[in-house]
Parts: sequence; structure tokens; C-alpha cells
Amino acid sequence: MKSFFKFLGITIFILVLIFVTLKIFQPKLLDMIFMKVGIYDQKSEELLIENHELSIVYSGDLSSFDPTTYSHSDRARLLNIYEGLTKLDRNMGIIPGLAKSFGILNDLEWEFTLRQGVRFHDGTDLEIEDVIASFDKALYDQNSKIASLLSNIKKVEKVNKQTIKIKTLVPDALLPAKIATVLIFPSEKKDLIYKEPIGTGPYKFVNYQENNFLKLEAFDGYWGKLPKYKYATLNTVFLKEERLAQMNEGLIDILDNVPIYYVDEVKNFGAKIYRKPSLEVSFLMFNLDDKENNIFKHKQIREAFLYAINKEEIVSLMKGYAAVSNQFAGRGILGYSSAIKNFKYDKKRAQELIKRVDPFYRLNAQMDTVKGVEVLGDLLKNQMFELGIDLNINYMEQVEFQKKISKGESNFYLLNWKYDFGDISDFLTSIAHSKTEDGKYGQYNGTLYKNSVLDKMIEESEQLIDTDKRIKKLNEIMKKIVEDDILGVPLFETDVLYAVKNGIFWEPRMDGYILATDVK
Repeated sequence: MKSFFKFLGITIFILVLIFVTLKIFQPKLLDMIFMKVGIYDQKSEELLIENHELSIVYSGDLSSFDPTTYSHSDRARLLNIYEGLTKLDRNMGIIPGLAKSFGILNDLEWEFTLRQGVRFHDGTDLEIEDVIASFDKALYDQNSKIASLLSNIKKVEKVNKQTIKIKTLVPDALLPAKIATVLIFPSEKKDLIYKEPIGTGPYKFVNYQENNFLKLEAFDGYWGKLPKYKYATLNTVFLKEERLAQMNEGLIDILDNVPIYYVDEVKNFGAKIYRKPSLEVSFLMFNLDDKENNIFKHKQIREAFLYAINKEEIVSLMKGYAAVSNQFAGRGILGYSSAIKNFKYDKKRAQELIKRVDPFYRLNAQMDTVKGVEVLGDLLKNQMFELGIDLNINYMEQVEFQKKISKGESNFYLLNWKYDFGDISDFLTSIAHSKTEDGKYGQYNGTLYKNSVLDKMIEESEQLIDTDKRIKKLNEIMKKIVEDDILGVPLFETDVLYAVKNGIFWEPRMDGYILATDVK
């Protein structure tokens, strides 16, 4: 027995000696051996999982491979494949992407320096011409969905092989965040990317089946840290019942956007529920047009609605996965003001305000909204009835609803707004600012609200580079549209829920994207 342990000890010593020798003198050979057997990848020095295909499930399919898309559903997939010069981290902070560094030269000029050694999935090197071509498409292509977002960019020019300069029309505090939406593709393949996306990201395209799946494979030429899973499939499952069945069978690793009414059932499957603020606020908006029969032209009526709605009762419908809002920005959004007044439910106060306009009131109002929120609609209708207001609700398809709002044809409507940059500016420029002929401002100003003083304040806030001064200006604007002029009634901000299979390690991002490279 002693001789056996002596032999075992000598064997272990020899193996350790071989390992140390190879590690010191032939590290590449050791890496090749380990990679061959699938133990670890040279870049990540972590286990590269090849025997499990990561499965992420969404309730809707992507609509396009176009890198200039702004659809959240599309970008949720494409951000695994493409990258921009800048990126948003999980807390929506700006970090370098394909630009290793960037900075402001003066109020109207920014400079971005490219990383060296970056390759596209087709093996070609990233060059400055690819960046220029990607910006040209984002800015000038008639199908670009981010052109209006980038409308402040006057020129993108090459400085040298590593550097570009971006000139703006006016100072733009949000430019680094806006730049993150411009996904970079190889200029020589610009006609092919609609069928087979080619980027520089941690995953490359393998296969796509419409309304079914998008299959990805880890890109071993990636400039950054390689993902944990070699293969990832982003599945589309439309039916809630089918998503639940697949979760129960262990076929889903991460399920996006779990309905609140299925939380308990998902937990019974052994999955973990994660929650994160959705950056989305729901509110009611008034049409302020001065027509004789428009009840909302009277400020007292609008103020009455601030007191008339029991927001706590609305939030209770959502089983604790929502919070009452007193303004048009959610907590954590730049522009949120802690000084805004809380208009608590006060039926008596609401009735007093209405009687100032019509002592013998029994008001009628029609509310427009999208289909699918009938439970919330019924609750609002009941609350209005108790107050003495007969509310009729018109449920519409999304496209039809948006058209009606943008034309200013809705008298009263329920709207949701998602703050993709974690900043209130897009709400202010799109909804609070009056409409302009060039379409730069007021695209969704369905309230027909016009205030030249507020317009100027909004435009000034866009150009303030100093963060403290900008926050002060945004807070002044928020007070004006919530308390002074009363554009609408902020209702609530929701959480987005995810189901994660036991044994999968992942944390939600503030922007709501599930990136396969974040999964451990």
C-alpha cells in the first residue's frame, strides 16, 4: 500500500512539473490543448460552454436586420452582433465601444479614436471608412429609423486612419449616448447585411427562421472578452401558454417580459424572477385646443383630473410591480425632480374644481388608447363615473393610435413613454415642445400645446453640457408641464419582469436588453 501511494505521489509531481513547464515555456501549446478539449478559451480563461445552447425567449419577433432600426425588439437581438463607437453599460452609463477613447474638442466638435485590431465577423479589419459609411446610412438613408435622433449632426469626417471628428449644429450633451445607436457594419457588405448581419460583436450570425429563432455563435476573433456560451438562440414564442410550458420543461434559460399574472406559476417551476424598472411611464394627456366643446381647455378641469384618479388603486392591479408617478419621468431618469408636488387622490377637491367651470356638471369625455389595456381602462372608467364623468374608451391598434395622436385628433388619451437613454429630453422634444415644420420638434405633440417660453427652455436644455445646470433647467421644465400648465396626469411606472432558470446567472440591465454575453 505504501508503495502505491509513493507511486501516486511521484506521478502527481511529474504531471504538475509538466504543466508548469508548458505554462512557462510553451503557453500557446497549453492553450491549444485546453481549447481543443473545450476546457477554456484563451481570452476569457473561463470555461467555454459548448454542450449547452443558451436559450433566450421573447414574445415578439424582430422585424428587420437593418442596423438603423430603433425598434427595441430588433435591437435586443442585433446588439449581440453589432457595436457602436460608444455603448451603454448595464446602468446606462456611457462607455467606450469601438472607439477606445472619445472627448469634446469644443461646444460643436467631438473626436473619436478607433480601437486597433478589431475585426468583422467576415474576417475583414474595421477601418475608418466603415464607420463613415455606417454614419452615412444612419443619417441619410430614407429607411433609417434613427435619422431624426441624429439630426443635430452636421458632419462626420475622417481625421486620420484612427480618428473621426463629429460636428454638430448646436451643442449636444447627449451626443455620446446618441452615437451608441449607430451600429457599425463593413462598408463593402452594405447590401448584404439585410439578410446576414455582419458586425464586430461577441456573437456572429448563424441562421434565422422568421417568427421562430435567431441562432448565434461566439465570435472567436472578438476584440473583447469572449462570452461564456459558445452558442445562443434567441427564440420567438408568441403564445403566453406556450412560453410557460417551455419554461416548465426547462427549455428556456431566460424569459423576457413575464406577465405579472404568471409570476407565481413561473416560480413554481423553480425559476427565479428578476425585476427592473422599465424606464417606462404611463400617463393621461389632454388636448388643449381652444375649441368651444373641449372641456380640457379649462385648467380647473385638468387640475381636477390630477386629484380625481386613485393611482394607488391602479398600482394594486399590478401586484406590487409598479409605482405611482407624480411626473412624466421615472425615478433614475435624468430630469426627474424630487420637488414636484404629489397630487393625492381627493374626490371632494376634484368635484370643487369642476363646479367652478360648470356648477351643474355631468361631463362626458372620450379616451383613446391601444388595445390590451382593457382592465386598466375599466378601472379608470369606474373612477371617473364616481366623480360624475362619463368616460367612453376607444381601444385602437397601435399604428392607428399613433397616427391619431401625431395629428392632434385625440381629445384625451392614455400613453406610455420609454426613456431609452435614461434622459427626459426625448419626451420633451417629441411631446412637450410645439410642432415645427421641419419635424425636429413636437412629432407626438397630440396635446396641441404651444408655449414659446417652454420651447426655448427645452432647446436650451439640449445644449447645456454642464450636467448640474442641465438638471436644474430640466427640473424647471418638469414643474411647468406638471404643475403650472398641466399637460396631463402622470399615473405609474412599471417594472419589467424576467424569469431565469435555476443555474443560470444573469442580472437585468437598466435599458431592458438581454445580451447573451452577460449570461454566466
